[in-house]
Amino acid sequence: MKLITSVESVKYPFKISHKSKTLFTGSCFAENIGAKLEELKFPVQINPLGINYNPISIGKSLAFTMLNKQFFENNLFLANDLWNSYDFHSKFSNSDKDECLKLINSSISVANGFLKNTDYLFISFGTAYVYSLQSDGSFVSNCHKQDDKIFNRKLFKPNEIVEYWSEIIKSLKEFNKDIKIIFTVSPVRHKRDGFIANQLSKSVLFVAINELKELFGNIFYFPSYELMMDELRDYRFYNDDMVHPSGKAIEYIFGKFGESFFDKETIILNIRIGNISKALKHKVFSVGSISHIEHLKRLKEDIKALVSEYEYIDFWDLKNDYSTDPL
Repeated sequence: MKLITSVESVKYPFKISHKSKTLFTGSCFAENIGAKLEELKFPVQINPLGINYNPISIGKSLAFTMLNKQFFENNLFLANDLWNSYDFHSKFSNSDKDECLKLINSSISVANGFLKNTDYLFISFGTAYVYSLQSDGSFVSNCHKQDDKIFNRKLFKPNEIVEYWSEIIKSLKEFNKDIKIIFTVSPVRHKRDGFIANQLSKSVLFVAINELKELFGNIFYFPSYELMMDELRDYRFYNDDMVHPSGKAIEYIFGKFGESFFDKETIILNIRIGNISKALKHKVFSVGSISHIEHLKRLKEDIKALVSEYEYIDFWDLKNDYSTDPL
C-alpha cells in the first residue's frame, strides 16, 4: 500500500565526494544540509557571510565574496549598543567597532579563497520579499531589529530576479569556470509574510529558477521544497513552531540528497564515518571495564584505518581525540 506521493528522483551528471569542495549559501535550510556534510567530513563552507533569505541579499553576499570587498567604518551603524552592517547577519555584530569589521573582512577573505576553488555551489532561496532602507533605497540583508517604519518591503518579480541573477551567474562562471550551481527553494514557510503571501513568494522563486536553468548551462535544481510538501506532508515532521522542518525531516531530505549526489563508495564511507562519530559520542557507564577497554581498542583501530585510507580527508578532530593512547 502506497501512503505517500513520491517526488520523482533527480539524476545529476556529476557526483559529490569527499574530494569535492562545496559551498552552501542562503536560508537556514542550506545550513541544515551543509551541516550534515560537515559532520561527515566533506570540505564545505556554510554561509560564510551569514544566513540570507532573499535572492538579492544572497547575490550581494556572493558579489562581495568574488570582489573580496573590504568594509570600513562608514559601512557600519550603531544600534542597541552594537555595531552592525545591513549587509551582514547579526553574528557579525559587536560592541567593538574594529572587531566587527575584522569579523566581516576576514570572513569575506576566507570565503573568497574557498569560492575560487569550489566545485559545487548550493543556493537556497527562502523568500522573494526584499527589504530596503527608505532613506536611500539600498537593499538590506538584515534589519537588525530596527523599526519597520524605516524600511520598505517589496515582492520581487521573476524577471527582476532573473535579470539580477544572470549577472551574478556570469560573474561566478568567470570567477570559477568549473563551478556547478544547484538551486533549491527552502521548505521553511515565512509565517511573518502570511501564508498566502508566502505561497506567492515561493511561486516567484520557482519561476525565476526555472528561467535561469533555461538560460544557462550547469544550472541545476534540487527539490527540497517538494520533498517536504509532498513526501513529508504531516505536521509531525515539523518543529514545535510548525514552520521549520524537524530533525527527522532534515535527515530524510538529506537521505534523498545522498541518493542524488553520492556514489556507492561515498555512501559506504559516510556510514563508516557516521559509525565512528556515534561511537565517540556514546555515553559510557562502566569506565575502565573490560568491555569499555575492548570498545576503545576497536574504535582506535577503526580511526587509524580510516585516517590511513583517506589521507585527503581532514580527520583532525578524530586524530586529536585519539592522539594519545586512551588505555
